[in-house]
Amino acid sequence: IESLEEAATVYSVEIKWGSLEFTYEVPAQVWDTETHTYKSPDDAIPQWVCEDGANQVTVVNRSNADIDVTVTTDMGESGITATVSDEGKFTLASADATITPEHPVGTETKGSVTIALSGELSSDHEIGGEIGTVTVVLETARSAAESTDLLPDDTGNQE
Repeated sequence: IESLEEAATVYSVEIKWGSLEFTYEVPAQVWDTETHTYKSPDDAIPQWVCEDGANQVTVVNRSNADIDVTVTTDMGESGITATVSDEGKFTLASADATITPEHPVGTETKGSVTIALSGELSSDHEIGGEIGTVTVVLETARSAAESTDLLPDDTGNQE
């Protein structure tokens, strides 16, 4: 195991994307026999839907180093909001973190986020057109001492 401490850092990261295809569903109107008009049901709320897993971004770390992952969205001026689960941030441990003398083979680590959409789709938007972008940023993980989120309080404890 001592030789592992001297080994060069090797990064091997896989990013798996769902299709990121969403459909804006507007509930069908119903015929009102009293007013002779089509009306939206009282509980009719347009919504964004996607196939199972289509809104997921998964990162697999096979590296011998921890990595920080940040997933962000940019919806431009579409009026649509994208929300990324877990604030779009997670850390993946290195694949060699599980190596012991009894278990000399490491194990990949993985993490995922999902993306949810809200807001109304403009009636003049091109069908099948792009409504935003998703960006995945990978960085060498910071240690707790380097993190600006972990500052010692007056007692010296980490918050």
